Amino acid sequence: MTRINRFLIPAVIFIFAFAVRLAYIEQMRGNASFGNLLLDAQFYDSWAQKIAEGDWLGTEVFFMGPLYPYFLAVLYGTLGRDLYLVRVIQTIIGSLSCVLIYLIGKKIFNPVVGVLAGLAAALYGMFVFYDATILMETLVVFLDLLAVVLLLYAVERKNKRIWFLAGFVLGLSALGRGTILLFVPLVFFWFILNEKKERKTILRNFAVFCTGVLLVLAVCTLRNFVVTGDFVVISSNWGVNFYQGTNEFATGKISSPLPNVDSPQVMVAELGKHAENVTGKNLTESEVARFWFLKGVEYVRKNPLDYAKLELRKFLLFWNWYEIPSNTNYYFFSRFSGLLQSGFLLMFGIIAPLGLLGILLSAEQLRKTSILIFMIVSAVLSVLIFFVDSRYRLPAVAFLMIFAAYALHWFFDSLKSKKYKKILISLVVLILFFGFVNYDVEKLGMSPRLDLKTAHENMADIFMNNGLYGEAINEYNLALNLAPESVTAHCSLGDVYFRLGATQRGIYEYNIAKSLNPGYVRNFCRYGKNYEVMR
Repeated sequence: MTRINRFLIPAVIFIFAFAVRLAYIEQMRGNASFGNLLLDAQFYDSWAQKIAEGDWLGTEVFFMGPLYPYFLAVLYGTLGRDLYLVRVIQTIIGSLSCVLIYLIGKKIFNPVVGVLAGLAAALYGMFVFYDATILMETLVVFLDLLAVVLLLYAVERKNKRIWFLAGFVLGLSALGRGTILLFVPLVFFWFILNEKKERKTILRNFAVFCTGVLLVLAVCTLRNFVVTGDFVVISSNWGVNFYQGTNEFATGKISSPLPNVDSPQVMVAELGKHAENVTGKNLTESEVARFWFLKGVEYVRKNPLDYAKLELRKFLLFWNWYEIPSNTNYYFFSRFSGLLQSGFLLMFGIIAPLGLLGILLSAEQLRKTSILIFMIVSAVLSVLIFFVDSRYRLPAVAFLMIFAAYALHWFFDSLKSKKYKKILISLVVLILFFGFVNYDVEKLGMSPRLDLKTAHENMADIFMNNGLYGEAINEYNLALNLAPESVTAHCSLGDVYFRLGATQRGIYEYNIAKSLNPGYVRNFCRYGKNYEVMR
């Protein structure tokens, strides 16, 4: 490959990926959600503003990973709080991730596979979507990819500094989503497969890598201890996250540990209060995390068969086509974007079957491909431990995409070589994988209809908070069209009518909410106490 091509191909992939993402940002720029954040995005934004105003150390244990809010704080401190610019910068980072995918595919397989994988990443719908969302996914995927690139170069060049740097980058990723630490022990096995040296050398190299990881974690842990005197490695939400995916009501996706508590701001306080009420003690954040973790463990101990079924469901959901939402819903926002609606973008239902086939077809190259497989395995393990979310499988998709590209390249090569029997067998396997991935998600306990209902309610909340009551009423009614039994939608719709002074209509909606859940109106509707008096 000439020097010009060495830089031209990555440049073309980057420019193409950036153009696609920028087009999506411009389409969404006028949407009400663009500047009005909810749930985790709102939490990160508020936290980042405090940091940018000078509160760099903080006063409490980190409840969620600090990587993204500090990233935002740096941008806010230098550029001001401009969510458009944040999205553009994330688009640049996301486009660089496409280049990294190209480099990994090229290094492990060949340049053609690299190009196919890089272009697939540029056109992957969920990458485009999350690169324009105020959430950490763009950073986490980029850092995971960068860590793998560094590990590949470390083995090739026998350079301890690169091993250390790879560990450092992976440690940074863990400050965003700590589940990447599941990959660390798997790196040791990858070293064994790829390092043709004696055991002492392998152990030394792995120790250098781990030192990079631990250095980052030590800084975060020290900060938590200095601020509060509490020993928390990264963040204190690990216990409740485990319980959210491991309890008698768990379906495989995230579920609120307490009734009507889904906002991180509210959750931080309420989780501690509940744990203290149950134990009758004042608890530290680490003790609160342990409380919720042990509740999940208790469920596993008492219901081993149900837990096994739950884990199987999580596994099937991980590999299912449906993008399970928690904070934001891809399918809901598709209606505002011609790009997302166009069918031009690739989705999991296509990439996953090809990727699984690619893993089988490349089985003879396991020594080279094992690092990609280990990354995918660590992502699967993370959802089995916690819960399934479209965001949490994105790092795995980045590596699965390389195998998908390899499968396509294998088909082209096999056609040239006229290996028709192998092609036919592979097509049969691909069809089986396609059926497995594109299985009816409702049979796995998910409800896209109810997820869309929640998305309409979230959009309605944005409209209501901005005084756009007509738009809010429309969104709440759309939510009720999808789920007439929604207590939250009737309650919120009643809130809007009370604000508008349409008291009788508000009472009507509250009456419906009360018939569905007698205690909900008084405790959770904004004018619930007034309603009780009026009645």
